[in-house]
Amino acid sequence: GTYPGHRPMQIADGTPAPLYQEFSQYSSEKLQKFRHIDEVRLIIKHLASCVSLSEMVRQGIISRHFAGANHAFVKKLHRDWAGFHNILMIPGTTHDEDIRSYFGEEVAFFFRWFSLYIRNLSVLAALGAFCCFRFLPGFTITQQDRVLVWFGLALIIWETIFHKRSQADITRMCQVWGMDSFNQSEDDLPSYRASLEGTPELSMRRSVTAVVVVIYLLTFVSIITGLNIWFYQQKVNGKHVQFLQPLLQTVLVKVLSFLWRKIAYYLVLGQNHRTQTRFNDSLIKNLSIVKLFVALYPFVYTAFIEKKKSEQCGATLSEAAQM
Repeated sequence: GTYPGHRPMQIADGTPAPLYQEFSQYSSEKLQKFRHIDEVRLIIKHLASCVSLSEMVRQGIISRHFAGANHAFVKKLHRDWAGFHNILMIPGTTHDEDIRSYFGEEVAFFFRWFSLYIRNLSVLAALGAFCCFRFLPGFTITQQDRVLVWFGLALIIWETIFHKRSQADITRMCQVWGMDSFNQSEDDLPSYRASLEGTPELSMRRSVTAVVVVIYLLTFVSIITGLNIWFYQQKVNGKHVQFLQPLLQTVLVKVLSFLWRKIAYYLVLGQNHRTQTRFNDSLIKNLSIVKLFVALYPFVYTAFIEKKKSEQCGATLSEAAQM
């Protein structure tokens, strides 16, 4: 359930207990045996209740910490699933539990979604191969374009169906793997300060993040637009430097994306997220907004803005001769 402050309930000694079920032989078929990764998680959770491993790494008490893997299990997983001989095989769901046991649920969700995507993509690939008939003799340019339009419509329908199927599959696996509202039982981050919850300071921090996102986007637009205007002026003045424009735009996109990755981390860190999952969700949101805009804006500028300032030919030969 949902507990006050999104925190799990506690037993008598204050230990969090997000779920409790008394074991009996009558309910044994409803429960699963502990896996190796479950034992590792219990040990790590017990250690985290006593010491902060991340803080020990930061202070240099320990160099790093990680859970040791079972070598025999890793070899089996590599042989059955990750081997090079599987590169041309259509992925299935046979090894989902092994992937989950080794990588954890988050990575297992990705591979399950990706395998579902590849299996469904085969339908779209077959349809695309069928549409190649438009290149046969007898098809006009107009008819070829109509085939592409129909393929685009089929692509939209396919994407809608795949999205619904993937949502249903992930929801079902959340129930099977017990991942519903799993972030409620996560450990608090060392940077989390409960005293900040509901304060004006925290609200201001989160508002500052939104303002910085807008300012960064406007700054990027100004830089790219100014660069394009400069290149246009050089072209009008007869200076041939247009070949540098794609190169400089690519460098700007890479540099500004790199800078935003550093800035976004500290902005999200200041939002005082309690768990790693909430921190990651906020970081992904802020990164994706800016990175997608930064990557796509040069194309938007070329498609919709540049043509507005391009030289237009005259309506008649005499008008064109005077230009």
